[in-house]
Amino acid sequence: MNSLTRAGIAAGLLTLAAGTNAAYADLYLNGILLYHADSANGQSAGGHTEWDSMNTPNADMFINGVTATPLLLSAGDNFFAMTIPGWAWPGTSGLGMFFSTDATLITEFDRVPDLIVYGSGGAFNHPAAGTIVNTLGQFSAFLPYSGAVSHSAGGFTATVTEFRIDSFSNTGFLTIRVVPAPASLGMLGLAGLCARRRRR
Repeated sequence: MNSLTRAGIAAGLLTLAAGTNAAYADLYLNGILLYHADSANGQSAGGHTEWDSMNTPNADMFINGVTATPLLLSAGDNFFAMTIPGWAWPGTSGLGMFFSTDATLITEFDRVPDLIVYGSGGAFNHPAAGTIVNTLGQFSAFLPYSGAVSHSAGGFTATVTEFRIDSFSNTGFLTIRVVPAPASLGMLGLAGLCARRRRR
């Protein structure tokens, strides 16, 4: 491979990587949905009993003191305190999360959460693919979950590292870790390698 060909490939990779970097978008936690869950698999166990933070006719819950407000996520760990007025469920809770790349509140009826965790006492898991779960909206359908254990959008991947609900104080805690998506990291790594070789 001659030097002109190598230079052309390097320039192409740098351009592609620059485009990948420019394609990073803001990632928002658009809202959350809380439901009674089966401790064995996370499926819906409480019928249409739901709380959410997305301004539906369901009971309101609050994230860091606000409701109906998409919250911008930053790289690293994002800590959230939840307040659930009227929540009195000592069993397993399911928490569905909805993400977006803009701050427009999601209101799509019957929307399945992008990411779900379920558990009690600090231990949590994700429902398997096909598990029937609650969806967005009062008296909405019960639909199968994708089985996702993380959610990727805008060049980032979000995973849950902490989920706790205290039914006695009607509070909960959620931590979402945000990192660059693997494809974006790979492209940036290639760009760095090419840039280093060009400087030699």
